[in-house]
Amino acid sequence: MVLDWQVPRPYTVNGDWRRVGVELEFTGLPLAEVTQLVGDWANRPAVMDTAAEGHVDLPWGRLRTEIDWLYLKIVAEEQKIAPDTPAWLELLSQIAANIVIVPTEIVCPPIPLEEVSQLERLIHVLRAAGALGTGHSPLAAYGVHLNPELPSTQPDVIARYIQAFGLLQWWLVKACNLDFTRRISPYVDLYPEAYVLLTLQYDDNTSIAHMRQDYLEYNATRNRALDLWPLFAHFDNHWVQRQLNDDLIKARPTFHYRLPNCEIDRADWNLWQCWRTWQVVERLAAQPQKLTLLAEEFVLAQRPLRGAHKNNWVEFLEQWLNDQSLA
Repeated sequence: MVLDWQVPRPYTVNGDWRRVGVELEFTGLPLAEVTQLVGDWANRPAVMDTAAEGHVDLPWGRLRTEIDWLYLKIVAEEQKIAPDTPAWLELLSQIAANIVIVPTEIVCPPIPLEEVSQLERLIHVLRAAGALGTGHSPLAAYGVHLNPELPSTQPDVIARYIQAFGLLQWWLVKACNLDFTRRISPYVDLYPEAYVLLTLQYDDNTSIAHMRQDYLEYNATRNRALDLWPLFAHFDNHWVQRQLNDDLIKARPTFHYRLPNCEIDRADWNLWQCWRTWQVVERLAAQPQKLTLLAEEFVLAQRPLRGAHKNNWVEFLEQWLNDQSLA
């Protein structure tokens, strides 16, 4: 199978390859082993910074390995353990050894689109060592996060991506075969339908300030299938922090696509399967005429007080995307 990572607009306005950041959540392996496996894969030194953090320096930047800090925070609060104490260090050691339930995360640096397929070999290495993904446990809401750099940060380009994702979001849940555990978790909630309808009013003159204010009204959380806060922070981080006061929001000129499952333990799964759903968003956003046609269909599908019928819309999209050669 040829894994095609191409998108209609593969370059930035500067003529460079667009980059993609990748985050993998899984379990089944001690963090130190994960870090060493990454180092072996890259033929680079693997460094453990603490019991809960490690890194490997790659040609594209620093890859970080870490235990899920939210999980650590919850456990520490439950046990009334303060950071920078012997009890905290003991907790780190205990959790680092508890590989069955503790989420481990690999956070890759932004990688040029033409080279990101090199991560597929790392997936094979981790799988062979015993990494476990979303289907491992009813409590495992592990996912793959993709951070595609924008081809341009012009407001009209951003507006089209927001519109495209909003129109496709129900279909994307089905296309990603979203795991039930992740479906009922709060981490990948979809946009409210009222917000999607609001964004369809955006035109070439809609400003970033206008879009971010609308986003704040309907999505004052990082827990969205397409999280826009890193992007809005790229334009004005002080404004974003005043609204949300969340230091986990990292400013960058990317989208934060959080929907795909991490099924790393399945032999027939690869990273490209996560990317191919995002490719549909890319294709639709790159074709304004088709985007306008689909927006008109969505407005026509609205029912008084009830909005669009989700199953009917997904069924319509499956045929429409095929007819338009978008999926």
